[in-house]
Amino acid sequence: RHEIPLFYARAMRKCDDESQVRKCLADAYGKMEHWANENGLPRDEWYPFAPADVPEVHDIETKQEKALIAKHEKALILELEEASWNREENHISQVEECLSKLWGNKERARQHVRDVGKKQSEAAGVSVAYLLSDEFAELVKSRMGEEDLSKITFARLKDKLWFKVDGAVETNMEAEMPVGWGQSCPRDHKGGCSLLDTLLPQHRRPCTHFLSWTWLMTVSDFRSALERWVETNGLNPSKVFLWVCFFVNNQFRIIIGEGQGDDLDTVFGPNLKRINAMVALLDKWDSPAYLTRIWTIFEQFMAMLLEVPVQMILPAASHDSLIRTFNRGERGIEAVLRSLGQVDSAKAKAWLKADEDKVKGMIQNKGGFGRVNDAVKESMIKWATGVIESNFMGRVLKLKHQNFGQRITISYSTQQRAFKDRIAERLQTSGLKVWSGSASAEGQISMTQWHRQVQDSAGVVFIISRAFTKNEARMKELQHVTNHMQDAVGILPVVYENFAMPEEIISLLSHTRYVTVQPPVESKCRCARDCRCAG
Repeated sequence: RHEIPLFYARAMRKCDDESQVRKCLADAYGKMEHWANENGLPRDEWYPFAPADVPEVHDIETKQEKALIAKHEKALILELEEASWNREENHISQVEECLSKLWGNKERARQHVRDVGKKQSEAAGVSVAYLLSDEFAELVKSRMGEEDLSKITFARLKDKLWFKVDGAVETNMEAEMPVGWGQSCPRDHKGGCSLLDTLLPQHRRPCTHFLSWTWLMTVSDFRSALERWVETNGLNPSKVFLWVCFFVNNQFRIIIGEGQGDDLDTVFGPNLKRINAMVALLDKWDSPAYLTRIWTIFEQFMAMLLEVPVQMILPAASHDSLIRTFNRGERGIEAVLRSLGQVDSAKAKAWLKADEDKVKGMIQNKGGFGRVNDAVKESMIKWATGVIESNFMGRVLKLKHQNFGQRITISYSTQQRAFKDRIAERLQTSGLKVWSGSASAEGQISMTQWHRQVQDSAGVVFIISRAFTKNEARMKELQHVTNHMQDAVGILPVVYENFAMPEEIISLLSHTRYVTVQPPVESKCRCARDCRCAG
């Protein structure tokens, strides 16, 4: 009315004369704003600011009006946040101007825009899509002057990304300038920003996971582990954003000494709790560098303390090596657990001595090195145990997809009936049919009948124990399957306990992948049989 959109203008009274109202299709605030701009309507005449010729409107302070103003303010703030994530500078300026008029305070609006940018920069993560992209690979290769990513560690890469190159500023050698050197940091508005803040909007969004890792990793292993992780878990790389210190921290304030990074400890805990999901990237399982760095040890401990879920991942080659070692049986498992149990936070190092001293001081305040060592060992062993179980079930499930049916036969001695029942339950949960061979184990069917049952199965799980090897019928079953049916059914030996095995079992295990399972050790006490003490 009076050439002012009713969408913006305050109304003194209902407009009865429809001829005075100009209508336009608008399904969003933005289209109405565009229409107002197209018609040259100045912003100082937009709602909630009254037309210049109706000054008395300023005196209207009804509850309804205040609610409308609050709603408008909220919409503008949300609009600002989205524009800030998308780096739409013109849009940000427009919203800032609207907030300035709404609040009647330009400085407040300007500060709010800065606060939003700071908050987003600190809460953002780098997309896995970028980390796996050719763009990132080419950045690394061009800066390092090398093609082989398997020889480039992040510890080496930092020198080429952030340290100044003599003469680069004077000669304007952009390819040699530190990354982010010419940009203002959204966090403190000083020169030089994080690598994260140089990325395109689609690669810089709110974090979904916190990455615990060490800069001693090669770029190749780093990318391999992330690629395997997203594929294994069915994740979309463009929707997963990692808090990675190398990318997220402003290295101009840490590495090259413009600041000491004194707030690292205060930022870490809240970030981890807010994100509430950690991915621990180990370089390898055999004496990993991950367990020699003070920050990664502390991150593991804090994740347990804050009850943050942790996923352990490895580069593809290291993961395959871990599985091969597990398949060696008891010796392999012992080697893995021994390696992952070597945690000594008192001797762990950090790139900056000041960081090392600071973190070790924090560890002392949280129970000491012994407590941290035990907690991290527990976490490592729990992960390794999970991989063993996952590998066992994965190999069994492969039998399901063979062309021999969907039934698994379990051969066992009666002493291991409880363990057999556990395996059978897991297989059935996975959608497989299970014939446990109980009638055979208890001598109720003939060997010929047992052979027929096995021929209709996808594979056989043999629970090999001391009692199994002393049972003539069970040993005949094993010999028959291994000698005559290896091309027809899958075979998975499960060595149930540590004992002196006969030569034929040793021969079988030497050329067949198998799983070792340690039986539970029952505690003994002086109480009654059904006691619940710690005995």
